[in-house]
Parts: sequence; C-alpha cells; structure tokens
Amino acid sequence: MSDYNATAASNTFRVRDRAAFERALDGLSIRVATAVGARDTRHVYLACEADHGCWPSERDDPERHEGVEVDLLALVAAYLEPGEVAILKEAGAEKLLYIGGVACAVNAAGETAQVSLDEIFERAAQLGDAFSTDI
Repeated sequence: MSDYNATAASNTFRVRDRAAFERALDGLSIRVATAVGARDTRHVYLACEADHGCWPSERDDPERHEGVEVDLLALVAAYLEPGEVAILKEAGAEKLLYIGGVACAVNAAGETAQVSLDEIFERAAQLGDAFSTDI
C-alpha cells in the first residue's frame, strides 16, 4: 500500500500582525516566510512542512492527549489585512494511482472559494462521454 504525499504552499498576502499570526499557527507544521522582495515582513506566504505535505486539519492538544480540529481558512482569515486574499494550494499523488490537487481562497471577511483538479471530469463531460475517470 502506498501513501498520499503532497506539497502545499500559498500565494503571498499581508497579515495585520505577523507575530500573532505565527503564534496562531504554532504546532501546525506550517512555515510562515516573508514574501520574496517584500519590504514589509507582514507580507508573507505559507509552506506546509508536515510529513505528508497536506494542509493540517488538526493540532495536538497536550491536555486532552488528542488532536483538535482546526479550520485553517478561518484561522488565516482572522489575520488578513482588509482587501487581502490568501490562496492555499495543495497537489499530491498516491504513486500513479491518484493525482489530486485543490486550491482554496479566503478573504479577511472569511468568504471562501475552492477549485479542484477533479472538476476537469465535469468539464470533460461537456465535451463528450468517451473518457475514463480513473486508471
């Protein structure tokens, strides 16, 4: 059996308080880095550093000795400068059996949008019905 392994990173965006943002992400295996060429350290991007490469959906709670669910988009939205939009992208594969990808966007108001690589199947159906959805 093989594992799904991904790579995840964001676009660049500005946060209101970088130190507070980094504290909020503590324990999630996400690196906050200054955007290339930025003059302001509040202009950042995110890189997932989890072993499997997927954006985290929970963090360890040492008091409860279990994972606690985390809404990463809501967490990011809470620190965005007004007018900024963060886009979190993830792509990965389980050997060559499954290749997937998703991108989620969130603004400071918490509004979201999402697109998936699997949406190509819906679009392909508009072109004809002679295609397969798997290997």
